[in-house]
Amino acid sequence: MKKIGFLSFGHWTPSPQSGTRSAADALLQSIDLAVAAEELG
Repeated sequence: MKKIGFLSFGHWTPSPQSGTRSAADALLQSIDLAVAAEELG
């Protein structure tokens, strides 16, 4: 897992309760977070 400031990247689990069930989900969520952070400035 990689942390940048308040963001953390790479944590996922195949559990049904998890919002991030695969590495692909983690990657897509990380990209979405990075884009949103860039838009905020």
